[in-house]
Amino acid sequence: MRAVWITRPGGPGALEVRETADPEPGPGQVRLRVRAAGLNFAEVMAAQGLYPDAPKPPCVVGYEVAGVVDALGERTPGPAAGSRVLAMTHFGGHADVVCVPAEQVLRIPDAMSFEEAAAIPVNYLTAYHMLFRIAGVRPGERVLVHMAAGGVGTAVLQLCSTVGDLEVFGTASAAKHEALRAEGCAHPIDYHATDYAAEVRRRTGTGTHYMRQMLAGQACRPVTVSAAAAKAGSPVAACPRWQASTSFTWCGSRLRTAATVRSLPGGRAG
Repeated sequence: MRAVWITRPGGPGALEVRETADPEPGPGQVRLRVRAAGLNFAEVMAAQGLYPDAPKPPCVVGYEVAGVVDALGERTPGPAAGSRVLAMTHFGGHADVVCVPAEQVLRIPDAMSFEEAAAIPVNYLTAYHMLFRIAGVRPGERVLVHMAAGGVGTAVLQLCSTVGDLEVFGTASAAKHEALRAEGCAHPIDYHATDYAAEVRRRTGTGTHYMRQMLAGQACRPVTVSAAAAKAGSPVAACPRWQASTSFTWCGSRLRTAATVRSLPGGRAG
């Protein structure tokens, strides 16, 4: 197989394509011929030596792939050889052959391209988990999405469009506002030129129910839901300032999520 190796921390010059023998699937594993692999901020940081979850160089990174099943390990019920699938990989995805546990493999529709499928796991699982498992957004609520033009941000916007009567605010540079509107963001905010917290309060008079947060330090400021909104039946009446975030970690071969819902200053932990 061929794989892209990070030989040392650095830029593109530290990457090297190497050929090795094809891996053999172990018990419960599926082997894929990879047709497309995702490239995320995590892998870019790993190549620079800045991502703590990454293995030490030399290594092959990559969290998500799509391709065709070509072999099954012992006691692996499927999917059958020839199936079109996507898979979640604990690195190793930047290769043309990967072996992964069968539970981390999902069939994809015939109409979906391999490129589309490979872009789903990291961004859309993160977005779905934050919106529907942590926040539990409902029709009639307001959501503020930071870095809304990024991968997870775009996924959040698209998933928000599946919830009726959801008012969505998104921060991004002005050049990206048309793209945000095309994905259903009603209120793009240029965080370079505008105080986003003040702008949200100006437009709503109260604030938002939920905030998808990817900022840190002084860039992170609360956008509150007022006491009046809480008394009116807001789902955050007991916790008027929510910040939801999630991360993915691995235990052996299993993917686990670490979900956090915490109060911002003046709020109460949920």
